[in-house]
Amino acid sequence: MEKNKRRKDSQELPDINNELSDHTKYAWLKNILRKIFTIQTIGLIVAIIATIISYVQYRNEKMQVEALKLEKLNDDKIKYHDDLVLRLGGYELKNNETYDIDVIYSNKDAGYALTLQLYNGGKLNANNILIRFDGKRKSYIMKGYRSKNEFDFEKSGGGEFMVEYLYPQEVATYGIIYFPNNVSQGDEDNCRFVCSCDDKANPYVVYLNMRLFQFDSIEEYISYINLKSGSKEIAERYWLDENKFLLHCVSKLGEDKTVQLDGTVYKIIKNNGILQLQSISDKNLK
Repeated sequence: MEKNKRRKDSQELPDINNELSDHTKYAWLKNILRKIFTIQTIGLIVAIIATIISYVQYRNEKMQVEALKLEKLNDDKIKYHDDLVLRLGGYELKNNETYDIDVIYSNKDAGYALTLQLYNGGKLNANNILIRFDGKRKSYIMKGYRSKNEFDFEKSGGGEFMVEYLYPQEVATYGIIYFPNNVSQGDEDNCRFVCSCDDKANPYVVYLNMRLFQFDSIEEYISYINLKSGSKEIAERYWLDENKFLLHCVSKLGEDKTVQLDGTVYKIIKNNGILQLQSISDKNLK
């Protein structure tokens, strides 16, 4: 009987060994699965982080594109009234054109003024007109419309102001007043006059290249240019350009430090082979 029991026990040992072997295999497999799961989890976390970073980059790029579109849209909204006309004297200044103006003035203490007129030639009001003036020299801006004159504060390099509206056929006058110091004959001041208005076409932009001359009379200026040019032909080419103007300013400084400005705009024309000085200050609008 004992012999049979030993035989039975000996027969059961392989089963226990098998169970131990299975348990070891299971533990090993569990360990491998745990490692695989850990690697997959790390990979998933990395993938999630990469996805978040990619999304943030995409969103930032999209926001930048939208910002550029908005900026362009805002630029497109800078507009001017189709029927607004900017003129020097009675001469219409065309949009996006460059004009050369020789300024002749005698009193450096009283300075000189460049007077521009903004005219509403349409049948509707021109609303929210933004006027911007950019120049190098220090200046004052005089605004005159609806029988009221206003002087803006002193500017260095220009400035801007708003006109709420202009009635049809109404004219607003803007005087850019200078008090130049240490100016040599022919010194330049390049400036820009920009007019924009609600819900209309592109900005009305005029570029003005001014050369400054200090003489007591316009005849002295003409003699000076003739002498500097060296020949009659060169002087004629200088004056007869379509976009060339002369601005003769006679300014007086009053006892109460007020400034009386009197300026005349001229063009030099050739009539029957002779150069003539033609005033366009009272000229009808073209």
